Amino acid sequence: MKKSAIKILALSLTALTVFPNTAFAAKQNGSASKQATLEEIVPPAPTTVNTSSNEIYSKETPVTKTSQTGKYLGKFITTGYCDSTPDKLKKTASGVYPKKNHTVSADWSVLPNGSKIRIGNSDIVYTVEDTGVYGNWVDIFYDTPEIAHSHGEQYLDIYLVE
Repeated sequence: MKKSAIKILALSLTALTVFPNTAFAAKQNGSASKQATLEEIVPPAPTTVNTSSNEIYSKETPVTKTSQTGKYLGKFITTGYCDSTPDKLKKTASGVYPKKNHTVSADWSVLPNGSKIRIGNSDIVYTVEDTGVYGNWVDIFYDTPEIAHSHGEQYLDIYLVE
């Protein structure tokens, strides 16, 4: 029994040396970052002992899956806006015409002009092209006042697409 316990300890130390970037190693070293909130750690398969030779091995190694949504920035207030004269659009603060499913307004000290973001569970990548809101607030451009108004005020997760 002592030999198998020593082999398990040796295997554990080897795993930490060979796979230093796993969530376990990062936690042990105190280097876990905010980016870890975007990762799903898939646990390894249980360790298997070959009783005929007392060899210890694992069928799988830990795998880190990174979210495709981007870097999580937090929950922001989201609202909808539109141009009051849709037939004659006004340019945004960045000098371009707003487009639905593309343009958002944000505080440029929080989300700089040109930043690409995802909002909530949406697959749409929006571009920060306008200003007029402050702090952790994103105003989404819609092509009609009815749709903009129906968005209301929602607190949604915002991800920076890099």
